[in-house]
Amino acid sequence: MILQSLYQYYQRCHQEVSATGFQPQRIPFIIHLDQDGQFLQFSDTREKKDGKKIAKTFQVPASEKVTNKIIANLFWGKPEYVLGIGPQHKKAHKVSQAHAAFLEKVQEFGNQHPEIDFLWNILKFLKELPVSQMQQEPLWPEIVEGTGSLLTFQILGHDSIICEHPLVVKALQVALQQEQSNRKATEQGTCLITGNPDSIARLHPPVKGIPGGMSSGTSLVSCNFEAASFHGKSQGYISPISKTATHAYTTALNHLLSLDSRQKLQLAGTTVVFWAEILNPVTVQLEDQFASFFTEEEAPPAHQKTSEVRKLYQSPWHGKPAILEAGQDLFCILGLSVSSGSRLAVKFWHTLPLDQLSESLNLHFEDLTIIHDDQEPGYLPIKRLLQQLDLDPKHSSNLESGLFESILLGSPYPLPILQHLLLRIHAVPKDSTGKTLSKVTFATAALLKAFLNRYYRRYRPLEKEITVSLDETNTNIGYCLGRLFAVLEKIQKDAQGFTSIRERYYAAASSRPAVALTHLMALKNHHLSKLKDQKDKVTFYEKRLSQIMNHIATGFPMHLHLFEQGAFSVGYYHQQHALYTKATKNTGSSVRSVQLELEGVFTDDCD
Repeated sequence: MILQSLYQYYQRCHQEVSATGFQPQRIPFIIHLDQDGQFLQFSDTREKKDGKKIAKTFQVPASEKVTNKIIANLFWGKPEYVLGIGPQHKKAHKVSQAHAAFLEKVQEFGNQHPEIDFLWNILKFLKELPVSQMQQEPLWPEIVEGTGSLLTFQILGHDSIICEHPLVVKALQVALQQEQSNRKATEQGTCLITGNPDSIARLHPPVKGIPGGMSSGTSLVSCNFEAASFHGKSQGYISPISKTATHAYTTALNHLLSLDSRQKLQLAGTTVVFWAEILNPVTVQLEDQFASFFTEEEAPPAHQKTSEVRKLYQSPWHGKPAILEAGQDLFCILGLSVSSGSRLAVKFWHTLPLDQLSESLNLHFEDLTIIHDDQEPGYLPIKRLLQQLDLDPKHSSNLESGLFESILLGSPYPLPILQHLLLRIHAVPKDSTGKTLSKVTFATAALLKAFLNRYYRRYRPLEKEITVSLDETNTNIGYCLGRLFAVLEKIQKDAQGFTSIRERYYAAASSRPAVALTHLMALKNHHLSKLKDQKDKVTFYEKRLSQIMNHIATGFPMHLHLFEQGAFSVGYYHQQHALYTKATKNTGSSVRSVQLELEGVFTDDCD
């Protein structure tokens, strides 16, 4: 299914990607020759992007599958192949053999196509190799010693490099067609992708662009150990896929993984690529914008993110998502990681109808919505959510990809998210100056709210979901105890000018409330006595405590389980925000103010 979808994607965008027999390749250096084959200069195709030098991409003759053998590419390659000179650590006889293989390949192509007269200029250069002249060039040290140095040729008077010259392209395509027609009968078979009889690929082209993989590329489909052989078949003949189809699916995947692709997303150790099966204005926009819903670019303007969301998703309260118009058209999402240096592992694969994807993304944004200060961004990408867990990067891969899948499918978030959040909240976070930070931040509370609501929705449908802002009718024991703790903390701060409750008792109150909160309730009488001159404030706190305690008629429980501890933190956040936020005539209720804010983000005005 994956290979078939990639093959179909290639058919959709074949004009943008490499033709059969060619591949896209970043080549940083070009050797310029005159019409007599004399060396002129080196040129550098690289341009600075985000502080790095990025080489220009060219369409070049496809490379062979990388092995330990010396195999030359046609008209392009590393310095040891093209110039017969390599880094100092390269053995001299290996470099000599590599250059000889490159020269032989160009010579063979020239013999087959004598009508391409300028090929003999390249052969003349390769045989003479004016090393002393080339060493005078400023780019020479970087070319010889550079780890990613690749070179090709351009002849004076020609607009393109030799690999992209129309005569060379046509000759290679004709040769490929003849080669396919002359295949041995033993190489014929029924392609698993197309279902047609065709020449079967023994080895599949490499896939590049996956972090952690080999620089020469990794394989999505491969078999190179004897135990997998059966019925006398080995390597690519075990799962027969034609050479045409292997070129198509690997070219499509490399196109999606290219450096400037907007159809990929990096999640810790998982690389995600995505594409629509059918091209229309909605899917074009979705392919271009999809990654921005999950990533956070460097210092993005707030209006930029809300604008991107606004283009595809209307108000959750007042309209349907714009991409619902595309109905059941499928959107493909593939997660890949490196299982070994040379092989890829499929972490997940989903083909979702656009209306289902739209509903899932809307649900994710709605579940994360919670009351917050004006200076807080309303948009929370995955990376910022996972920062709340304080995970070791080595162990965040599965959790990040699991969260991503949950968002796509509208399912509950992975349980370790709740566990890690509570562990971090129960610690005493401090900044670089030693100042104690808030235990429950906006992003933490938003993630807890989303986690609990998705859990309740799936497994406890009778449980009341947590609202955007303070809900005084919520009788969940954890939520009520969190509200109580926030009021007790505020009473101490008003009475003494500071609070020590949060640092000393939060972890105990949220896990073993019977002991901690019984002590704090006795302590609050002492704090209220210090406020006896502020009768209005004392009355306010007593009414607030009474209203909360009405929901705790059975007394403080001995223990709270994990989900109740999560509700405790959200209740604490809601109540704290209500106590420290001054109501104004313009804001009205907390829920309404958040709804108005979201209507600015998810407005149905998509113009």
